[in-house]
This record gives sequence, structure tokens and C-alpha cells, in this order.
Amino acid sequence: MSNSIDIEEMARLLDEGKTGAECARYFGVSPSAVSKARKRIKRGIVRHVATERAPAMVDRGLDIFDQLNQINSDAREILDLCMRWQRGDDVAIQIMESQVRQINVGTRDEPEIVEEFKFKDPREIALRAMAEIRQQLGLQKDLFKQLYELQEVRLFMDVVLEVMRNASPELCDKLLAEFKRRQLVRSAFSIH
Repeated sequence: MSNSIDIEEMARLLDEGKTGAECARYFGVSPSAVSKARKRIKRGIVRHVATERAPAMVDRGLDIFDQLNQINSDAREILDLCMRWQRGDDVAIQIMESQVRQINVGTRDEPEIVEEFKFKDPREIALRAMAEIRQQLGLQKDLFKQLYELQEVRLFMDVVLEVMRNASPELCDKLLAEFKRRQLVRSAFSIH
């Protein structure tokens, strides 16, 4: 980032609704320099959010996993019932038959009784349940990866702060205060 772009001043200008071109004129730099500065600031905000919110995200992630596990359990129950029905299991057949009713689609003189299902073909339901389970597993894998990365960021921060405190408590406090000051400035404006 160009040394002639003051991040705090740029934040103020952006908060006032100034465009990238106006910021470039103000700092006497090219619009591409302002664009690069915005990208770096945006990455800093993302890092700040990730590090500050990591513990909450981990806790929330566990809640999400409970819900995904419940959805997965329900889909497996449906799949199991459909597969048992397909194999001729008496209990599954009875459950499925309870979802069928006979209706007359003919006339009074020529009645035609057909079975009407309250649901789709069990084989189609089984395939949809399998697809849902695959999707849930993929989503859980992605969430586990994100939670692991958040935990790693938090662990890294804890180790760095511990080493800094042992080396120089005053310097550690000074650095933490500066990080907080900058992060508050960065999180106080939005990137347009």
C-alpha cells in the first residue's frame, strides 16, 4: 500500500461517501493505488472478524452441527423405511400402506378404484434422501474445515501473545492497544 495513503483518513473519506477517484485525488495517488488499499483494508477486516469472532463461531458451529445431525438422522430414517419397504419388510409395508387410500375415479355405473399415495414413489423418496445425506455430509465437512481453521487462528494468536507477554509485557500491551485501535477504525467503515 502506498505510504501516502493514511488508512484512518481514507476510512473517514469512505464513511463520508467519497468515491475511489475522489480518494485518489485527495491523496494524490492513482485510483489503482486506492483500489489496492481498499483490498488490503478489506482483508484486514476479514482477519479481524475471524480472529475476534472465532470462539463465538466455534460455539455456533457446534449448534449448526446438532441441526445438521438431526436433518441427517431424519433423512436416514426416511431412507431406511424406503429401503425396508423395497425389500418387503412387513412393518415397513404396513407403514407405507397407511399412507395410501383407495379412491373412486370412475362413475357410479362403472367404478374404478385406484390407490392414491400421500407421497411420491418410495424409490424416488429413497434417492432424494440419499442425495440429502450426501449434501449434508459435504456441508459438515466444509464446516469442520472452517471450524478447524478458526481454532488454528485462535491458537496461533494465543501462542504469539504468550510469547510476547513473556518477552516484554509492556510491548505486548502497547501492540494490543494499537491493534485494537486500528481494528476499531477498520471495522467502523464499510468498503464500497
